Amino acid sequence: MTADSPANRRAEPRLPVHFEVDCTSGDTFLYAHITDISSMGIFISTDKPLPVGTVLRWPSRRAPRRPAGPRRIGSS
Repeated sequence: MTADSPANRRAEPRLPVHFEVDCTSGDTFLYAHITDISSMGIFISTDKPLPVGTVLRWPSRRAPRRPAGPRRIGSS
């Protein structure tokens, strides 16, 4: 897939970032990276791609006062 392909076109601009995150899915611990962000969501890169709809939980290292909660992987 190229940057100009229809599957890669987004309604909102995406900002490339690199944040390391530790998260869980059920009983599975995952080490992942947030690689881009937009006003509509984030892309989380893992060693093994997760199915659409997978619920992830992670603690917030950057803002410890905010409670961590479930996040659902959605389709774009």
